[in-house]
Amino acid sequence: MDKNMNDKSLKIIKRTKFFIDKIDRIKVIEDISSNKIRVKVDDISYVLGLYNINDYDNLKNEEKINNYLKEIDLLDTLDLFEIGIMPDINKSYKVFEYRNEISLGEYLDRISKEEAYKIGSKFGSILKNIHIKKIDKNNNLDWYKNVETKVNFLLYRHGLNKVHDNNDYILVDYLMNNKYICKNTTCNPLYQNISYKNIRIFDKDQIDIRGLKEIKVGDGVSDFVNINKIAIKHPDFAIGVIKSYHGNDVISRKFYRLLSFYQAYFILQSLVDIRDNKKSYLSEFEIEKILNMYDNFSEIIPSWIR
Repeated sequence: MDKNMNDKSLKIIKRTKFFIDKIDRIKVIEDISSNKIRVKVDDISYVLGLYNINDYDNLKNEEKINNYLKEIDLLDTLDLFEIGIMPDINKSYKVFEYRNEISLGEYLDRISKEEAYKIGSKFGSILKNIHIKKIDKNNNLDWYKNVETKVNFLLYRHGLNKVHDNNDYILVDYLMNNKYICKNTTCNPLYQNISYKNIRIFDKDQIDIRGLKEIKVGDGVSDFVNINKIAIKHPDFAIGVIKSYHGNDVISRKFYRLLSFYQAYFILQSLVDIRDNKKSYLSEFEIEKILNMYDNFSEIIPSWIR
């Protein structure tokens, strides 16, 4: 073992069960962030992540989610080897597989349109597999009631705003006149946190995902709101996603109507959040771009797929 290794990090590593019988085979110890240590044993690298001791339950939940994701076809999820606590230093920890990965955003900025379409196609198949996975979770959710409650609360918040413009009235009317289409929709497991950051690329074209904190059910079409957001800058990726997701099936008008409804909701929610000085899902720039995609909701199909 290299004598120049970080002694402090080595002492922490020795507190784990996973590494205790591997100490003599450690080749490299490297601090890769403020709370993560890369540990190379023989020719295999691992990461030891350190967290507040109160995060232990969150890490155990992450382990359940990780096991759930392991069952999704085409998704190459990180191996998670150990979760534990170090009470003497007030830390919880996890040991997991080390990968040289980058975010989808970084990846798309480097590749051609054809490659963007290809990785989008792969992610579309993964998203489909997430949505069709059977789960034990109670699936008796009344999706329409859930949507109606959220819309009514958003409209209440919107009514408190002093500033309204033409887009507001378009969005409010669209939500009020179209929420009925959410009745009798099939509820599936959702991802919900699709983003440039949460989709990870490694080994050139392998995909893993982050950001799934809880297995929730709902209308899978709602996940495509996030695809619209990515389509602002990378439409070829989005086209790959939607085409592979539907395979040889013709994309139904109902799919587009549901997507446009959910999109209108998130635009209005973002406008209200911005006016209330809260963190918003969409920026003002993104709101403008997505309104243009839908020609201010005179169209139900976004321009990038028309």
